[in-house]
Amino acid sequence: MYICFLVTRGDAIGGAQIHVKDLAQQLGQQGHQVGVISGAGEPLQNLLKNYRIPHYIIPELVRPIDFIKDAQALVRLHQLLSKLRPDLVSIHSSKAGILGRLVCYQQKIPFVFTVHGWSFATPGWTAFVYQVLERIFATITPQIICVAETIRQQGIKLGLPAEKLVTIYNAMPDIHPELMAQPDQGQPVRIIMVGRLEPQKAQADLLRAVATLNSPDVQVDLVGDGPLLASLKQLVDQLNLTARVTFWGYRNDVANLLAQAHIFTLISHWEAFPRSTLEAMRAGLPVIVADVGGAAEAVIPGVTGYVVPPGDQAQLVTCLQQLVADPAQRRLLGQAGRQHYEKYFSFERLLRETLAVYGRVCSR
Repeated sequence: MYICFLVTRGDAIGGAQIHVKDLAQQLGQQGHQVGVISGAGEPLQNLLKNYRIPHYIIPELVRPIDFIKDAQALVRLHQLLSKLRPDLVSIHSSKAGILGRLVCYQQKIPFVFTVHGWSFATPGWTAFVYQVLERIFATITPQIICVAETIRQQGIKLGLPAEKLVTIYNAMPDIHPELMAQPDQGQPVRIIMVGRLEPQKAQADLLRAVATLNSPDVQVDLVGDGPLLASLKQLVDQLNLTARVTFWGYRNDVANLLAQAHIFTLISHWEAFPRSTLEAMRAGLPVIVADVGGAAEAVIPGVTGYVVPPGDQAQLVTCLQQLVADPAQRRLLGQAGRQHYEKYFSFERLLRETLAVYGRVCSR
């Protein structure tokens, strides 16, 4: 089968881009022909090049709504798919989801739309626009994959046909045993957070919580880049945490950093279904996540980690203090998290369920 993946952004690496890369890589290894279409950007271009995945760039395909560029991207996508003629197009992210579905419907190419997070569920004036568009385009979409049950329920609440929405939880390929963390071993205790440095991820809340901990022997690793780098560094200085916080920037070796950590946190203001939590559980780390979107669906509270209300500093401090002070508890939660990952979030499971959907759509 020849499967083309379509995703909007090429200028940043997020959950959708990694998801597409992982699927394309695994399907290619199984003998399928694959290719990825995206907007311009070196991050995705270099990532796909490393895995020798064919990549086709449409420069006009951008994330913001831009009627001129959107019309140009529509024409370019029409021309490209007419040339490639894949057996199926797997579409990811909201803008690509609109343009891609329209072109595939016109060309009668089977397609599946995967939702990593509805654009109508995030703040901004475009939310209403995407509400209208998703209702319209759901009528021509044979199958919509949701990477978390919360996302599926949001779609049903909007009025999208429940029978077209299927939940296939996101997943991560496994790691080498050498990359397993030892959360009960070593000092200082390292708290890691992986995510872009932007308001959504609320790294400032974590820094303020760490500043109030009773134990001074704690280090914080912030992995990711973004527009808040300067202001977060300033906050670190104000909190007298300069010697205890490391800004790692964007890294393509996150698994190595997780292996050196003791506690994982993700305390965002909003999320869909974050892959970084799965990475942490895969490494055997205890996790603390904010109860936003579908983030809590990956966690068994008190068993694999803790779920805290978004913005609740007191609860965050309490959970951090418990894990910092109790290595045995960190080990138990981390082991349970690893088992939870193996049972529900293995990539073999995701690949099997996704191929079943692809097959049903193509058979129609």
